Amino acid sequence: MILETRLARHVLKFPWLFALAILSAELSAIVLIFQLKLIARLFNTLIFVKPVQFNPRSILISIALLIAMRALFTFVENLASQRLAIKIKSEIRRTLSQRLLSCENLQGRNSGDLQSVFVDDVEAIDLYFSQYLSQVYLSFFIPLTMLVFVFPLDLLSAIIYVVTIPLIPFFMILIGKFAQEKNDRQLGVLHQMSSFFYDSIRGIKTLIVLNQIEAHFKRIRKAAMEYQKATMAVLRISFLSAFTLELLSTIATAIIAVQIGIRLLQGRLGFENAFLILLITPEIYLPLRNLGLRFHAAMNGAAAARNIFSIMDSPVKVQNQDSKISPDFDKAKLIEIKNVYFRYEDDRPLITNLNLKIEIGSRIAIVGASGSGKSTIFQLLLRFIEPTQGDIVVDGININQFSLTDWRDRIAWMPQNTLLLNGSIRQNLLIANPMACDSDLLSALEQVNLLGLIDSLPKGLDTMISEYGHKLSSGERQRIGFARILLRKSALILLDEPTSSLDPESQEMIMDCMPELPETATVITIAHRLKTIIHANRIIYMRNGEIAAMGKHSELLLQDQEYAAFCLSTIGEKNE
Repeated sequence: MILETRLARHVLKFPWLFALAILSAELSAIVLIFQLKLIARLFNTLIFVKPVQFNPRSILISIALLIAMRALFTFVENLASQRLAIKIKSEIRRTLSQRLLSCENLQGRNSGDLQSVFVDDVEAIDLYFSQYLSQVYLSFFIPLTMLVFVFPLDLLSAIIYVVTIPLIPFFMILIGKFAQEKNDRQLGVLHQMSSFFYDSIRGIKTLIVLNQIEAHFKRIRKAAMEYQKATMAVLRISFLSAFTLELLSTIATAIIAVQIGIRLLQGRLGFENAFLILLITPEIYLPLRNLGLRFHAAMNGAAAARNIFSIMDSPVKVQNQDSKISPDFDKAKLIEIKNVYFRYEDDRPLITNLNLKIEIGSRIAIVGASGSGKSTIFQLLLRFIEPTQGDIVVDGININQFSLTDWRDRIAWMPQNTLLLNGSIRQNLLIANPMACDSDLLSALEQVNLLGLIDSLPKGLDTMISEYGHKLSSGERQRIGFARILLRKSALILLDEPTSSLDPESQEMIMDCMPELPETATVITIAHRLKTIIHANRIIYMRNGEIAAMGKHSELLLQDQEYAAFCLSTIGEKNE
């Protein structure tokens, strides 16, 4: 028997729904007992009593009413169980989303794997809550209720029930221990296949260009065969468990029928009671048989739950959401990074003893080779990660004392590749500032030289763009990203190499947008263009996670030969 304690605890958040499902099923079982009793009485009267003026109409009407009552209770049970499953799935997805946004590290999971967890794994626990979990309790309460009824009627039959009923869950537990490994493997193969398919879809153009479609189809078939083998291994156990449980309940029913028949022939048991016990016998084993039929769903749900909990148990950084302190960049004078170290667990240090003072309203450029720690500084400022050691403070107040929401409300971030969602241009702009009106949107688009493009589109701002903005050029996507920065109206602006993947013309268009940034804003740019470096108040040259040099461009060219060599090799020139 599979009963994941941690998963089952989610029921406590919606106890009335679970209680309603159990109560409805229990009432249905009680009604069934009275229904079977009336049926036994009806047959006994018709066969043995044979009254002259017997009218079975009243008994038949009573049986019909009891059948209707059972149907009603069964409907309520199914409805409550389904509502319970839907609410718990919604709660788990909400928790997963929150954990995804707050985890320091998701243990190397890729997008396809995470998608499989959010969709497949969460759906896998549906049957666990809607059918299996309630059935576990009903497999105890319903037979117990019927035993209470049978004991006064026939002690021998009741004793046989007491002996045989526990055998079914006992064998389920044995099979469950053997099946867990197979289910975990099946789920692991499913996740690998989902990730593989997701990557295949994203890289389909590359596969076509490299003429690797046929070879990739072979890899897809191989992945599908691996999943087929894992699934068949699980199904073999499922069929074995169903056969075993059906065999046990059939043998138990046969034992009851034989001893009832012998004592009936010997006159030691009346027909009405004997017939009633024979009618009750399949029903007393039915909850356990149903439990066996839903056993496979329980194993899938338990395996999926372990995968879900592996994400929920990922380390979470302290967010301090209840803080009443808000960052005030209007009055602040200094952002200071003090003795900061950062490394992922069991990995090399990415930032080592970083000390940096950033005056509010200044323009800072961060340069350095790939892997020197530039983007890690942005990750720390955005609080996607927390320093392994050291502090980041604003006028002496550690940024961890601000709530995460308030801190990020003051920041605008433009990554190397702007993410556009499947929706309208208006929707993609309003992500930055949901309160912006059309005039604000058009003003921002004019500042980034996109107003002409919008005017040329039939639906203007309501024009739909596909996922990742494939209908737009790289330069247009980045300028929409820059328009978001302007709409954000933030005091701290982080630009992560916004022109790195663009052609020279698009790069110039983005650089022409730089003067549109508010003069009072603090702008930190990870730069690879000389124009950005020259106009910065200060340049931070990073090497191996440390600040190797700091100052203005002209000063560093004279003072640091390594910086001069970096400019010549990476940027292509030392001055304009």
